[in-house]
Amino acid sequence: MLIATCCLLDAAFGRIDFLFNNSLFFLCLDAVILLGVGRDLLVNQRVHKVYLVALPVLMVCQGFVVYTLRSGSHWWVRIADAILG
Repeated sequence: MLIATCCLLDAAFGRIDFLFNNSLFFLCLDAVILLGVGRDLLVNQRVHKVYLVALPVLMVCQGFVVYTLRSGSHWWVRIADAILG
């Protein structure tokens, strides 16, 4: 639930020009999720399994989005044109 809620922060961090122009809003999102990891370490002395699985998958997906955004690849532009009609 925390990871899904933190993913909604993408829009909020993306509205900050400095973070959006440098694609740093994903790092801010990951930092908020890492606060949950830190809480688990302090309270439970271990990291929950959900963080161990979901956080790396989320980071890989974020990396793909940043790569696609920065490269402006033609295959993605064709897919986006097909989706938007």
